[in-house]
Amino acid sequence: MLNFPAKKWFLISIFNFLIVAVIGAIMRYKIGFDFPYFDQKNLQNGHSHFAFAGWLSQAIMLIMVGILLPYTGGRRFKTYNWILGLNLFTAYGMLLAFLANGYNTVSIIFSTASIIISLIFAFFYLKDLSGLKLISGKNWFIISFLFLLLSTFGTVVLVYMMVVRDIHQEAYLSSIYWYLHFQYNGWFFFACMGIIVHYMQSKLALPKMPDAVFWYFSLSCIPAFGLSVLWRELPILIYGSVALAAAGQFYAWIVLLLYFRKNQALTKLGNNLIAKIIFAFIATALTIKFTLQLCSVIPFVSTLAFGFRSIVIAYLHLVLIGIISMFLITYAYTTKLLVVNKMTSIGISLFLASVIVYELALAIQGIASLSYTVIPKIDYILVSFTALIVASIAILFISQIKYAGIRKI
Repeated sequence: MLNFPAKKWFLISIFNFLIVAVIGAIMRYKIGFDFPYFDQKNLQNGHSHFAFAGWLSQAIMLIMVGILLPYTGGRRFKTYNWILGLNLFTAYGMLLAFLANGYNTVSIIFSTASIIISLIFAFFYLKDLSGLKLISGKNWFIISFLFLLLSTFGTVVLVYMMVVRDIHQEAYLSSIYWYLHFQYNGWFFFACMGIIVHYMQSKLALPKMPDAVFWYFSLSCIPAFGLSVLWRELPILIYGSVALAAAGQFYAWIVLLLYFRKNQALTKLGNNLIAKIIFAFIATALTIKFTLQLCSVIPFVSTLAFGFRSIVIAYLHLVLIGIISMFLITYAYTTKLLVVNKMTSIGISLFLASVIVYELALAIQGIASLSYTVIPKIDYILVSFTALIVASIAILFISQIKYAGIRKI
């Protein structure tokens, strides 16, 4: 058995998630109410960079290391420990630099260092993975690193424009959406798919997933970037490829749902009611996501969606909180990476309830904005449920402090 401090690392990740939520709550408060402290743009940059590096990537890399090490006999244990530590350092460096002064030399240095660390992780992980033939989810992990690499190009372009102080609005926005797309629809999604495939086949003994699911998602990911820039005038052939990508992903998701249903995936979770409910919620959220993607290729719909900030925010939060973050927490809960006790269950249940209501409120605000209708007290509602999300993550963090020792894997 290998002594790997997985619980301790995940506790740090949860604390990082708490910081992300607190900054998000401040940003939400500043949107609706007077709060003179902190620059909103700096908050936004610090919030997004720290969420991606300090919470999502940190937690995903940790779980991936936990999956890999038992197959390698603990080889490169110290290397991965160092990588997780360096990634954490650069994440905090970005957070503080962006909060203090936004984009400047220091924040750019930490952003560049964060990219380098993630690519170093990919190099060692792929090297170790290449020698393993029987590990489930291997293809998903490999392709996730390709999209991680592609996402960095968006950051490189952004940094270049900042350094030379020559910013073109369309190129600036396209670079941001490029980075976002290949992070959450590429690196995060495919890594999480690798994690769930490994869990289903190694722990639940489910049969092999249809190959069509992997290939449709993989081949459609690059052209699906066009869904993020439909506000630009795309040539008809490119627009057609984007529509096919959206249809391909929707089809792949339906095939995956049928696979889950046929093999009674939720039933095989046993008596873990909370995990069953949350996985069902995640499946519903993914169904909404892929349906919205398919609908967005209709020009009228895409024009409306990109024309209202609240709709974009609702969609991003659906993916990053309702799907990716919810999955990571539930996976940790199901695999005992989180210690299961009453307080843990309360924290996760409150988190789920708060996210559902918050997303519904954002959706209602977005739909109402289409007719320029103002929802009474919507700012109070959104701030209140943002505060509840913060409280739920705080409860989850506190529930784990006592138990964050060494976990044998």
